[in-house]
Order: sequence, then structure tokens, then C-alpha cells
Amino acid sequence: MSTVPGTLAACVQPAVLAALEAALAPPLPLRAKGRFEVEIEAAGEGTFTLAVEAGLVSAHKGFAKDPLVSALVEKGAFPLVQRLLQAALDGFPHAPRLAQGLSAAKTPRPGDLDAALAALSRIKDACLRFDVRGAGGFALARGPIDEATNELTLAVDARAVDGVLAGAPLSSLRLELKGDRGVLTSVLAALAPIIERMR
Repeated sequence: MSTVPGTLAACVQPAVLAALEAALAPPLPLRAKGRFEVEIEAAGEGTFTLAVEAGLVSAHKGFAKDPLVSALVEKGAFPLVQRLLQAALDGFPHAPRLAQGLSAAKTPRPGDLDAALAALSRIKDACLRFDVRGAGGFALARGPIDEATNELTLAVDARAVDGVLAGAPLSSLRLELKGDRGVLTSVLAALAPIIERMR
């Protein structure tokens, strides 16, 4: 696959999902050994669930029974997801710093992802919302999005995101934060082993 499809429904088809997994995920022996589900809703398309068991990924249409993480892509916002996935699939050809980070994320130390998974499972009622001006809104929550009571919103301009994909420094994003900053602290702490590898 050379081009990322323009809908979530197409992205979770087996052949496309396998291509994205091969390009973006660590080798199977380095993946988390547990079982978990990720629920993704794209407004206007429906809800899909990614099921991960012993590192193997599958997808089906419908809700997750007990999502570790839930994601929401608001109506009209999927083109930004497509651009991000396409840049990652291509290896971030214009952004060496992002390419370096992706390479590091794909080579975690043995056990790092198991530790991150365990740490994420201990986070409660946390939701990160992304207001990408000019592109749309997104949300990521530990558990179901509608059950999260602690929220942090990060606002950024879509042109700044595209600039970073084109090689601008990450500092040019100029994120604006509003809400419970403890949410970000908890997430960063849970992902600390992965973040450290990406530096």
C-alpha cells in the first residue's frame, strides 16, 4: 500500500490495517503481550474497534467491550488523520526529527510496552481533546470518552501541524492548553519509557 485511504472504514480493512501495522508497529517480539481494545469513532462513518492480543491486531465494526483507549474523530476531521498516517507511512521524508522518533518508537526495549500498557490501565477518567484549528476536533480517553471527567484541551493551528510534517521544529506548534493539566502529566508518566526512547 502506498496511499492511505481517506476514510476510517477503509483504513481498518485487513489489507490496509496490515500494511499500516507493518510500517508503524514494532516487531512482534517487542510488542505488549497482553490483550486490549481501542475504540475509534469517526463521526459520519461509525465506530470501529481495534483488538490487540499478544501483539496481533484485528479490527471490527462496533463498540469495544472494555476499551483501554477510546478515540473520536469529529466530522470532517479525518483528512488530517490521513495526512499524518501518510507522512508516517512514508517515513516522514521531510521531517528527520519525526522520522527518528518513529524509528525509536518501533524499537522499544523488551518489556517497555508491557510497562506502558500497565501504567495506562491505572489512569482513570482522563481525556485529551485536540482542537486543531482549520482541520477539526479529536479526542483520546482512557476508557470510554463519555465517561471521562478530567479533561485537557490542546489547541493548535493545522498549518503549524503541516509545517512540522514539512520539517519545521516541534516548537513551532505553539500548543495552547486549557483544563486539567494533570491529565497530560499522567499520560506522559505512563508513556515515559517510550518517550525516553524517542528523544
